[in-house]
Amino acid sequence: MGKRPDENARQTVAEEFRDDILACKKNSTRDGWRVVVKKQKDLWEDGLRAGRLFEMQRQRDLSEGIKQVAENDEEDENGNYDENGNGILHEAAPAYGARYGGGKWGKYLRAPNLYFRIMERYGERFVPLGEIATIRFGVKSGCDAFFMPRDVSAEFLEKYSKLDWNNAPLINHCKRAEVESGQVVLIQAGDGTVHPVEAEYFKPEIHSMMTISKPLVVAGDLDRLVLMVDKLKEELKGTHVLKYLRYGESHSVTTNKKTSAVTVPKRSTCANRDPWYDLTYTTPGHLIWAKGQQYRHVVVFNKHKLTANCRLYDVTLVDAQPEMAEAFAAIANSTLAAYFKTFYGRYTGTEGNFEMMAIDLNLLEVPDPRHATKAVAKKLQDAFTKLCQRDTRPMVEEEFMECHSAERAKKLAEKPVGLPTELEMQDRRTLDLAVFELLGVPDAKEREALCDELYRETANHFRQIRVVEIQKQEQRARAEGREFRTDELAADLWDALTDAEKQPLAEWLAMQTTGGSSFAIPEGHASIPDASDFLDANTVFFRQTIGGKAKSEPLRLPSRSHAETIFTLSQLGLHGSIRLPEAEKAARELKQLLDTRLATITDKADHLARSRTSDERKAADLAGLLKHWMIHGKPRKEPKQKELAAQGEE
Repeated sequence: MGKRPDENARQTVAEEFRDDILACKKNSTRDGWRVVVKKQKDLWEDGLRAGRLFEMQRQRDLSEGIKQVAENDEEDENGNYDENGNGILHEAAPAYGARYGGGKWGKYLRAPNLYFRIMERYGERFVPLGEIATIRFGVKSGCDAFFMPRDVSAEFLEKYSKLDWNNAPLINHCKRAEVESGQVVLIQAGDGTVHPVEAEYFKPEIHSMMTISKPLVVAGDLDRLVLMVDKLKEELKGTHVLKYLRYGESHSVTTNKKTSAVTVPKRSTCANRDPWYDLTYTTPGHLIWAKGQQYRHVVVFNKHKLTANCRLYDVTLVDAQPEMAEAFAAIANSTLAAYFKTFYGRYTGTEGNFEMMAIDLNLLEVPDPRHATKAVAKKLQDAFTKLCQRDTRPMVEEEFMECHSAERAKKLAEKPVGLPTELEMQDRRTLDLAVFELLGVPDAKEREALCDELYRETANHFRQIRVVEIQKQEQRARAEGREFRTDELAADLWDALTDAEKQPLAEWLAMQTTGGSSFAIPEGHASIPDASDFLDANTVFFRQTIGGKAKSEPLRLPSRSHAETIFTLSQLGLHGSIRLPEAEKAARELKQLLDTRLATITDKADHLARSRTSDERKAADLAGLLKHWMIHGKPRKEPKQKELAAQGEE
């Protein structure tokens, strides 16, 4: 029996479509275009697997009596949520949705060919993170300003002596000896009040990743504490902590003056706890993964069981031995994880701010640590140990981070992709090579080649994100009718300087002297007598105020040139050890070189500043900042990052 005309037509179209796809796959003539063929059945199966994954997480929560909150359940100063915060689960309500869990299209749309090649050959060595780990929010306190204060004990001990201690602005009095011994800590709540509380009721807390730059964190790195009280108030009679709890019961303790005056126990999250102040039900995970990230990739190995804030995720490996947890911490900090996560999360806005929701982290494909042999696990751990000893830097080229002009960014983007400093570090490369070995890449040369390609793709990805961010920042600034800040203009001018012009003065000076003697430039206001002074022409005096009394310390030097050099450096704000030639002639020549360099710096800064603005006052400010950077070096941390860090504290 023959086919109907409409069936023949459908078959013809299907065949033509199939032929077109095959042709595109074999010979694509457009750079950046790709055809990925996926059957509808395969996508449906992916969705079902995700559903099973979420159900697995729900069952883990139920078994431990924990209720997960909704993803959009964000905390504000009033403790208002769409749903209740973490607590004891009173009913077995679904926390993650229906059996079909959905899927992520991002990897098909955004992933480079490298991803598909790796997954085609080594996909069996990957596993969704949610399959081997539970992923939960950190502590949702309901009022961070009350539960997560700062320790100001050292500041108060330094500021208030034994005689002045009674004048210290404490809400409740305590003995100075209690604080000196460490038995009591002085904590500053979010409303600015300072309270004495027994140290036993506090634990260190990771409040934000904005100030964390290493994958291994110790308590001394943190500036926040979290209140942990598991006793009833009747058991706390006569304690400082009871007085602090009563303060919370009568005050709103808020950093936001616009919020309504709701006392801490009446906030919804706190009201759903019994007692309202008990946060001890939480258990730290093996890893701490940030919900929001930008250009750096840092996953904290929580070796010291620190408490994480609700802005972070606690990741706990299921049935993991300590060795496996450390090996996975290494994998989580690899460049492969840093890049692959971008296929699952989402960028909020157009300014490089990247977020991973709990659902994204559950689905994230990671190299499975269970496949690691003892030899590979040892390589991972050794490389990770070295990685933990330094700050992790952004995975975007430094010149793009320092650029704030869309025009300049466009010119920089015409250059071939270069590697940022982070991707040139040997410890990172050693770690990434070990991850490829874990995946089963047999040949050392192939692992090296894959590593090179991964670095190029990663650098290119973050370069594109940064270029868009610069463009949108400039557009917003114009739309808001504001002028660029002095530091933004200076950053653009800095980008145009040569490496020699960017070299800090102390480094330049060290390169001018071989051998010689070291001289220590002390703090204090420097002065130098007239060159005709018979006794002190070669002496620089440093005036300091100690104990309310002014004192002048002389620094006697071999020659007048030595003295003038030390005086000039002190005037510039340089202190500490400096090496100068011993011979008077060499010292005189060095002083002449120093004067020439300083004059060149001044001229260059003035010229560049006036090329950007005709406003005399603004040009002077701009030249002054640029000159300061050319002398002392440009701070690594960008103003934008500082602003974000400050926002992350609230």
